[in-house]
Amino acid sequence: DVVHVGDTVTGRLSSKTDADYFSFSISSPLVLTVRFSAGSYSDWTFYAGVYDANGQWTRLGAGYVGAAGASEFSVALTKAGNYGLYVGVSTTYSADSYSLQLGSVSSVSNWEHEGNNSVATANAITLGQTMTGQLYANDVDYYSVTIGSKGCFSASIAGTGSATSDAYRASLYDSA
Repeated sequence: DVVHVGDTVTGRLSSKTDADYFSFSISSPLVLTVRFSAGSYSDWTFYAGVYDANGQWTRLGAGYVGAAGASEFSVALTKAGNYGLYVGVSTTYSADSYSLQLGSVSSVSNWEHEGNNSVATANAITLGQTMTGQLYANDVDYYSVTIGSKGCFSASIAGTGSATSDAYRASLYDSA
């Protein structure tokens, strides 16, 4: 099914192996926000992901919805073009319906750009720049910064939502 940024879509999965696919297009870069709502569950029930449909279906961002009944994730879509949205069963099948609301923020300059999952594909940032990113299951994010002279370097990480202070680990690598 074709959807548009700004739409709210409802659906229902018919079995544990069922999945729903939606496609949408954007005319300029934006940060897509996906708000996923469903009934109250005792386990993580649904999985939603945004994929780049211009080539390989590479996962750009993802979220789960479970006991809290709602989840939201955002992903920077850095190129105009066609994209896909996938909804499937995460761990426990539920015949209840779900709702997806697609929203957007126009600027992508301070947002993480996936696939920054290795040193070779790190997002370049500048000293003093604040970045917003999204981690999902088994995701890692790399950033690169050029430091012009010797000195001290510090970085801070702040989480939102249900993340705890020990949920993140940062490492500093020297390219030399």
